Amino acid sequence: MGKSINALRTGGTLSMVGFLSGLTIPEYDVSSILQKPATVRGSQVGNRDHFEKMNRAIAHHRLYPVIDHVFPLARIGEAFALLAEGKQYFCKIVVQI
Repeated sequence: MGKSINALRTGGTLSMVGFLSGLTIPEYDVSSILQKPATVRGSQVGNRDHFEKMNRAIAHHRLYPVIDHVFPLARIGEAFALLAEGKQYFCKIVVQI
């Protein structure tokens, strides 16, 4: 977590999903978040059992995500710009590698 915070650019955003490395940041000076200034967002998701049940339901019902735009990796900047501007019409923006 500390390495992720240190890697943030000024004004950057760190999105945390789950707690795989634990709930604490051992001996980390969080003032670097304030000095950048950066945004830290947390998101809680279900456990592995929930994830597996969801995937079985998706497969059983043959559900597919709705994709708004697909960008090649060489145009990743455009994908991020579209996301930042909130101009995607509906759902997912995909970057193909």
